[in-house]
Amino acid sequence: MRHLYWIALILVMSGHVSCTEIFEEDITNDSLVVLGPADGIQTERATQTFWWEEDEEAIIYNLQIVEPTFDTPERLVLDTNLSEELFKASLQPGQYQWRVRGENGAYESRYVVRSIQVDSTVDLSQQEILLLNPSDALVYDAPNIDGKDSVKIFFKWGELVAADRYILNLIPEKGQPITKEVLGGSTSIPLPLTKDTYRWTIRAENDDSKSPFSTERTFFVDTTRTN
Repeated sequence: MRHLYWIALILVMSGHVSCTEIFEEDITNDSLVVLGPADGIQTERATQTFWWEEDEEAIIYNLQIVEPTFDTPERLVLDTNLSEELFKASLQPGQYQWRVRGENGAYESRYVVRSIQVDSTVDLSQQEILLLNPSDALVYDAPNIDGKDSVKIFFKWGELVAADRYILNLIPEKGQPITKEVLGGSTSIPLPLTKDTYRWTIRAENDDSKSPFSTERTFFVDTTRTN
């Protein structure tokens, strides 16, 4: 083992390789095992869960989504690095390709490419709304403005094309629940909030159908600030 150490040291000092290349596992010939969505799936569900098996030699994963294909891309929908093996995204009706690979400090695995087609539908009953902001368990500081400890929180969620309106339910631990209606086409609303613990959820509606309420998220507004 001692002679391997000296070989590695000589290679690094000579500039032929970096330290990360010596100690990182070479994954250039590896491919991730994709679990979903199934390749070539055709679906009316706008919100999709992209997931794959863990690669123990990868530090992060690069996920990309384009419309319609990587050979003839018209729109880059997503290009993000992730530390987890699962990511949810809301897609508009259309044809897409997506790909994912693992990366460590020195190497990148091969991209695994899959296709998906999202069809349009006016039926919201099977749709899932993806909550974007505020994140679960996030804490906001509420500065004292005009004698009131409050902060403006921007609620954001993924769009469903068939929605005419969204119903946002905000449930404080103290005080009365708040319900806001947001017209379709808008996927955000700012609300001033005071110190409390809040749960929020949202659903989409049109004249013929309603989506289920989304999974609740919880966040906190605090009046204690650290300078």
